[in-house]
Parts: sequence; structure tokens; C-alpha cells
Amino acid sequence: RTYPVWTDNLCLSIFALDLGGNHFDLYDRYTYFDAIPHAHGTGAWRTKTTSPQIMRVVDQLTSASGRACVRATLVVVAAVVFLPVVTWAPERARGLAGGRAAALIRLKEWEEAASVLVDLGVITAVGRDVAAPGGWPVLDGGARMLLPGLIDAHTHTASGLHPAGTALRFGVTTMIDMFTEVRLLARFQQQRAANERVTDADVWSAGTLVTAPGGHGTQYGLNIPTLAPGADAAAFVQARLDEGSAFIKIVIDDLEVFGQSIPTLTADQVAAVVTAAHERGARTAAHVSSAHDTAIAVAAGADLLAHAPIERLDEPLVASMREQGVAVVATLSVIAGLGCTDDATDLADDPRISRYLELGQGAGLTRRSPGCNLPIFEAAMANVGDLHRAGVQVLAGTDAPNPGTTHGASLHGELDLLVRAGLGPADALVAATSAPADRFGITDRGRIAPGYRADLVLVEGDPTTTVTDTRNIVAIWKNGYPVTR
Repeated sequence: RTYPVWTDNLCLSIFALDLGGNHFDLYDRYTYFDAIPHAHGTGAWRTKTTSPQIMRVVDQLTSASGRACVRATLVVVAAVVFLPVVTWAPERARGLAGGRAAALIRLKEWEEAASVLVDLGVITAVGRDVAAPGGWPVLDGGARMLLPGLIDAHTHTASGLHPAGTALRFGVTTMIDMFTEVRLLARFQQQRAANERVTDADVWSAGTLVTAPGGHGTQYGLNIPTLAPGADAAAFVQARLDEGSAFIKIVIDDLEVFGQSIPTLTADQVAAVVTAAHERGARTAAHVSSAHDTAIAVAAGADLLAHAPIERLDEPLVASMREQGVAVVATLSVIAGLGCTDDATDLADDPRISRYLELGQGAGLTRRSPGCNLPIFEAAMANVGDLHRAGVQVLAGTDAPNPGTTHGASLHGELDLLVRAGLGPADALVAATSAPADRFGITDRGRIAPGYRADLVLVEGDPTTTVTDTRNIVAIWKNGYPVTR
């Protein structure tokens, strides 16, 4: 039997696989992975462990026409399949390759074999002709689905309870930070450049945002530079890049939509910042709330909006966004918090989520913003649906840890909100995997394909049809290493 599967511009089929025998304990606290060289100079996943259980991994390999379908466009390993495991001899594992993870994951279709090779924490081969190292037992495990590590395209890591570590335990292996303390940027760069065992998600951050004196972003107690009228926008952008900003975030918001009035950048300033960033090869994300602010960002050539606008957008503006290739990070989770909906409470009550929440995370999910405003949530939901139908790229982001959100768990709620707004489940998975990777120029994750990081999330069920199945996490790997939940 085959199971039809979507991916980016690929027609794929997934094959049900046989169930086999040998098990090991993926969750044992003493389990670890090492690289084991073999005759072909590659490696295999092997484990040193103290008790048995099943590790299961799956992949999607072939097109309906029988051609190999693993290319750079592959987004999600999505299927009902049975999955193999390779166990290892501890005596061969010691001291090799610096203790970094490697594995051969072999899949068996009813008639043919298919494999995924993970070497030193990187996927090095995917296809029917990838052979398992001789002599290593292989288990074809139960029906599971393997996804690329999830990406939250709007977070803030300067606050929250161990935010990057908390996110990782929910399968969020990469975070896009929209404003944080500059002192954190060097550490973020060091971790994402390495491919070692880590306890945190990797982070790409805007560092200090670009805002007006007294504008949005200055109220959080951080002593940040601001862009005054008449100041040199190019010099300001260069200073942010010199600090280590991975992209430039621009605030265009006088809070009028919330009945307030604070300073904000002018249209000319926004255009100058966008131009300066693009001249230096940097992407730009614009914080907006209103339709008017959105029009300024689009006219300036911003690459994406950091939020779905909370005023309804008209058709000409939506069309301009599509024509100019402007993406939008939906952040429906935080907007639901502004609307005081029950979505965050329902997420906190889901036992698939609640059992892994750290102390204080549940309170963050149930915390509500003052002055509930349901109409802005309804407007944002309608905008996201309109933008998606118009062909505007939508990204999944939460704006955690603002009221009604928390790191990691809220991305699973965001996926559900995206589907309710009008995206298909598969589209929502794209919004949390390959789409943010592409939009932020992150070339080594977001897909399961050769050359990509072995950031993987194994789940029960089929999130391409029921997106909340992403909450059924069986196992998580970061850089090829198992993550303790």
C-alpha cells in the first residue's frame, strides 16, 4: 500500500513498513550516540544503553513515478510507516568522532529498501540505495511519522524560563528571536555554528530592533539605541550587524490601533533602513499592527511582517504583498491572548502538553492581557486566511513568552490556529519547517535531505491530516542526539 503525501512541489508516496525486533531505550538517561566509522568512511547510529525500548524513525523516499524524490525541496518526512533502529556495540563507540551522533536509519518497503544516513549529526544520504553497515541489527518499528525539527519564527529569548531549552523539549529545534539583549548574540552564533550535543534550540536573533526614541521596544527596561529623526539609517543598520544581528527588525507601530499614541519611525526612515539592510545582504522583518503600518512596510520593500496585522487588509494591499514576495509571521497565539480566547488554556490542559510544562509555563499560557479585544483576533485570523489564499507565504511564530504563550508548547497551538485560519495541515507544517528556514536564509535545516542537520521530531499519528498530532511526540533529536524531555 502507498500513502499519498505532499511536499514542496514533489509528488511523493509513503510506504507502510514491516515490524521487526531489536529494541533499545531511547529515553534512558545514560543513552548517547557516537559516530562509528566503517569501510566506506561513513557512520551508523549506535547506542550505549542500560535498558531496552524502541526507537523509531521514518522517511519518505519515492515519487509516484518511481523516481527518487529527495531533493532540497523536501520539507517533511510524513507518512504512516514502520521504522527501523540500529543498535550498537558499546566497545566500538568509545572515544570516536568526539562523541558526535551518527546513524543509519533503514526503511523497508514491501519490496524494496530505503535508508537515511546520519553521520556526525548531519543527514548525509537518503535513498533506496543507501546500504546499512554490515552486521548491525535493524528494527522496523511501529507506525510513526518523522518531521524536521520545528522552527518558531517569532520568539523572545531574553525572558522566560530557560527559553531555548524549554522550546527544544517540545520539538522546536530552531528559534527566530525578534528582539533580545546584545550580550546573548555571540553565544547564539557559537552554538548554531557547532554541531555538538546541546540542551537548547539554536537561535537566530535580530538583537536590537530599529525603533524611534520612545517608540515600541523601549518600554522593556533595556537600554537600547534608537533611530532619531535625521539620524544615519545606514550607520544604525551597520552597527546592529556588527553586534551580531542575524537580520534587521524594524518597528512601525504608533499603537493607535490600541487607542494609544507613541512615537514611531517615518515612512522615509523605514525605507532607508530597508535599503541599508538589503545593501548589506541582511533581511528585514517589520513589526506592524495596522493596515496603514503594513502598507508602509510593503512600500519600503520589507521582507516579512513580524505579525499578522490586526486590522483587516484590503485586496490591493494583499496583492502587493504577494507581488513583492512579502511573507507574514502569523503570531496568532499571542493575538489570541490579546483576544482572551480559550486557546492557550486548552493547550495547557492537553495532557500531551501539560505533562512536559516546566513550573511557571502553565501560568504563562493562562495569563491574559489586560483589556480583552476579541475583534483584533478575528481580524488577524481573517487576514491570515486571505493572505494564504492569495499566495502570500505564512510562517508559524508565537511571540512567546508574551501573555497567553510559552516557549515550545505554543508552537503546537499556533499550528492549530493556522489550520483554523484556512491553511491545510501540510501548509501549517511548511510554515513551521522549510518556509521560515528559507525566509531567514537558514540553509541547513527545515527539511529531511542530504546536507541538512539531523534535527528531527518523531510523532504518533499523521499531522499532515490532523495537525494536532505534532503534540504526540515520541522522540526528538538535535544535531543527531536524543533530547531528554
